[in-house]
Parts: sequence; C-alpha cells; structure tokens
Amino acid sequence: MNKTKWMMAAFFILAVCGLSLGLVSLFRNGSVQALSPTVPAVIALMPESASFVAYVDVRKILYSPVYKAFENEHGDKFTTQLQEMIRTTGIDPRNDIDSVAFCSSPSPAGSGTVRLAIVSGRFDREKLTSLITVRGKAESTAYKGTAIYGRPQESSPSGEKTTGGEAVCFLDGNRILFGHREAIQSVVDISRGEHAGVASKPAFLAMLNQTSTEGSFWVVGTDMSFLKQFQVRGAVDKTTGLRTERSLIPSLPPVENFLLQGDLGNVISVSMQTRCKDEKTAQNVNDFLRGMIALGKLTVEQKPELAGVMEDIQVSLNQTTVSVRIQMPFEDLKKLHELRKNPEVGRQPSKSAEKM
Repeated sequence: MNKTKWMMAAFFILAVCGLSLGLVSLFRNGSVQALSPTVPAVIALMPESASFVAYVDVRKILYSPVYKAFENEHGDKFTTQLQEMIRTTGIDPRNDIDSVAFCSSPSPAGSGTVRLAIVSGRFDREKLTSLITVRGKAESTAYKGTAIYGRPQESSPSGEKTTGGEAVCFLDGNRILFGHREAIQSVVDISRGEHAGVASKPAFLAMLNQTSTEGSFWVVGTDMSFLKQFQVRGAVDKTTGLRTERSLIPSLPPVENFLLQGDLGNVISVSMQTRCKDEKTAQNVNDFLRGMIALGKLTVEQKPELAGVMEDIQVSLNQTTVSVRIQMPFEDLKKLHELRKNPEVGRQPSKSAEKM
C-alpha cells in the first residue's frame, strides 16, 4: 500500500471514529437534556410505569395568600397540631419541607394502583427512624444497600412473614420515599442508573417539559383514573349488601393525556390542557366542560356578589386539544369559601317572602 492509500485509510478511520464519538456525544447530551432544566430533578426518579405524576412546590404554597388565610382561619387548633407534629417528628413543614412529588402506576396484578411520594427537604433521620420502628412497629430490610422500612405482613399461602405493602425509605439525606415497596425499589434502581424513569417515555416527557416553574403545583397524566379517589362511599344496600359509591366529579369522555398546573398568588391561576384521540372526542370534552360552566352559572345566579366568578373560566378547542384556563382574584376565592361554609350568605329572598 502506497503513501496516498495509507493517508486515505487513516483519514477514513479518523472520520468514522469522529462521527461515532459525535453520535455518542449527541445521544448522551440528548439523554441528559431530554428532561427540561425547568422540571425538578426529583421527577426523573419517578418509575417508568407511572401514568400520573404531580408536583407541589411547598415553599410557594407556604408564602401564598391561600395558606395565610388557612392559617388565620384555623388559628389555635392549627398551631397546636403543628407543634405536636414538630415535637413528634422533628419536622417543621414551614422550614424543613421544600417539595412533594407524587406518582401512581397501574398495579402489575391488573387491579388498583401503585403509589409513591417523594418528600424533599431537611429531616432528623435518627428521630424519624425511631418513630417508624418503635411507634410504627416497622422492620428494616435491605435492598441493594438501602434500608426500606415496612410492617411485617403474612403472605399466603405459606403464612411466612414479609415486609411488603406500604413502606418508607430514606433515599439520601434530603429525600424520603413513601409508598408501595415495589415503587420504592424502582426509585432506588433509577437512582443507581439501573432502570429508566418516567422521563424515558416520549409522550410523558413532552408534557413534563410544558410545566412551568412559575406555578405552585402541576399534574401530568395519561389517564383520568385518579378521579376515582373522589368517590363518596354511601350507605349499604339492604338488598344486595353492597355499599354504594357516587363520584363528586361527573365522568369525562376518554382523553389521551392531560396537563394541569396552577399558581396560588394574589390571582389564582389554573390551566388544564387535554388531548383527545380525535376531533369528535375533543368536541365532546369541550361540550362537557362548557355544560359544567353553564350549570355553575345557574347555581350562583341568585348571588350577585358571585356574578363574576364563573366568568373567570375560559374554555377553548383546537382540533384534538381542549384547554381550560381560570384566573380568579383571591378575593373571589374567599367568596366561594364563605359560600361553602354558609350557603345562606348572599341568598336572594324568595318571591313569596317578598310578598309577606
């Protein structure tokens, strides 16, 4: 092989190596930067199976007028409960908790959900561990070098004691995990780089990257099954022996995903965006929401002081996407709260009463 061929061969090898390294670098950068810097890092720890992820910025909530109003209304009772919590756990939520992230996943068994919460902040680990093991009667088991605390349970059919079910885990000095043991183990794996998290799902990632750091909270989901928790258990039917359940929220048409986020400042701002499988379904969701707003207007039409409240809700439709936006002055929220506490406030006298 002459000198020219050697040079061409060397150039080809260098080009291939350079291209390979460039693609690897691009892939790595894409993986690291796929989750927007505006999304809290704790979200990357959520299991890949999650279908519902929520995040609450506790610091922003505590400095909001909503929290101040709550604190003033509950007064001494709230202070007493807070002091008891500090004494028992060593945690003062006003200073020690920064955020709470929550997720739920479909159960592998096919029924129910697997839940997980990650609380970020500063904790007295020794005091909490004592509380969990002594008062909570939990036992510690090691999972890849990480202690997971759970109550012993009898497993069937052997009857052997296990520590499955609900558990607690100190992931590190600033994060505590609460939830199902399998979900906690999944987080431990993700933190060690052994498994992918929810950010590896393109559809979920796209929604996560639309969340805003300006808000106090946000929720991202790929189904609406979480609304089942708003069911109210009724009386037992004497004929069937079954307990009836009714939902506080009417059933929505099927949606593919949703993003809810809000801020609790002097102006209460809440927005929701949901994507449907087709334009017909989107139109049904749009009609449903507008119907709910119209029903709300009928409910408050006899209360002049609430006349503008329902006008703060705007619904828009864009092909398969339905958006809802609420911007309500904090004073309007206080009016609604007063109405809930005392339905007679602002009620107009009936015509029969006027004649008397």
